[in-house]
Amino acid sequence: MEYAAVTHKGRVREINEDSYFAGDGVFIVADGMGGHRAGEVASGLAIEVFLRGFRENLGRYEIGESIAISMREANAAVYAKSREEAGMAGMGTTMTVAVLRSGKVYIGHVGDSRAYIYRKGRLFRLTEDHSLVAELTRLGKLSQEQALSHPQRNVITRALGIAGEVEVDISAYRIEEGDILLLCTDGLTEHLRDEEIAEIIAGGDDLKSISEELLEKANGRGGSDNISVILVDCSGIPDGKSEDAERMGREDMATSLDEETVKMSVAETGKPKGRRGYFLLTMALVFIVIILGGFFLLLYMKRHYYYVGEDSQASIALFRGIPYKIFGVELYSEMERSGMPLERLPEEEQYNLRHPTAGSYEESKERYDRLVDFAENHVRVPELEGMTLEEAEEALAQRRLRLNVITKEPPPGGKVQSQSPGSGTLQEIDTVINVWVGATD
Repeated sequence: MEYAAVTHKGRVREINEDSYFAGDGVFIVADGMGGHRAGEVASGLAIEVFLRGFRENLGRYEIGESIAISMREANAAVYAKSREEAGMAGMGTTMTVAVLRSGKVYIGHVGDSRAYIYRKGRLFRLTEDHSLVAELTRLGKLSQEQALSHPQRNVITRALGIAGEVEVDISAYRIEEGDILLLCTDGLTEHLRDEEIAEIIAGGDDLKSISEELLEKANGRGGSDNISVILVDCSGIPDGKSEDAERMGREDMATSLDEETVKMSVAETGKPKGRRGYFLLTMALVFIVIILGGFFLLLYMKRHYYYVGEDSQASIALFRGIPYKIFGVELYSEMERSGMPLERLPEEEQYNLRHPTAGSYEESKERYDRLVDFAENHVRVPELEGMTLEEAEEALAQRRLRLNVITKEPPPGGKVQSQSPGSGTLQEIDTVINVWVGATD
């Protein structure tokens, strides 16, 4: 089985966060993300864990299920590492796997890296991008032309390592003599259309020169991302029954690559016909409706809800919106700042302002005015014990409290021995604080 593989960091990125594997009928590309080498770690770890798991799982499960289980194990490993190491937080990776066995290619896919089959001058896409732009295109909100230049074309909706669980797309296709399998990361497809890729493959002399030309073309158009390409000549892969086919137990599920069953030509994108395709489309629509519904709900709450809370100076403030952040975006804005510190409120009110709930403007404004009025007329009694009378009087005056000496004849140079009300209690302004003064040791 002949194959060629190349990878390059491109002309913009400082490092190459792509990883790939090619050999023994297994081919993988993974496009890492996370910054500061975290993406490189994510893609490399995902492939390492997948290969180890796939070799073990293949003896117990059919091929497609083995791929899915092994990809989920890779997801769990990347997710665990991202949570264990602070520098790896938020890392993830795409992964597209192709396994050639018994005259078929089995595909496992998460993200926007792709798998294609080149057959008789035409390029058939075998995977469906898990990206925002792809979802919008499938819904008819964007044309193919608009998708190529959309500012959010790199936003993916599914990746390994982002969450504890991940959904893996699994498919199988029959291959023919002369087919060429192509796996690539989006660094290639961001710059080259499917038609151009097909032309380069058709005009190439060998797999190595074709892969290098594809890489050179993508870099020549900006090389805005890492680029990885694997090409495999599928000639010579045995057809019919084999140990792997028997273990698979579902060889009849493989789909033929023809226009009646796979609507993925050089000019079209889509998915295999049948129940699975319609199910995935329905789930995608439900997902988008939920996301859009949540977005508009949050937008409505940000504009129509209010709450009283604590500002950055630990003071009472009135906010518009709801007291949450999503992906670092604040869903609130400060409307009024009182300058009155929370410490002038009872502990229960302080707790409530640090854990606020949103409501109507009328309710929030009334509560804000009431708490500010309370804070303006109350202070915490300072600790006076150990102070001289002069020091105690000054400390109370700063808080607009008054001093009353209970001791009839305070000794010269004496200090406060006790006080009432006690320190730390919340009192109205002008409250009299009684002190007892005794001689110093």
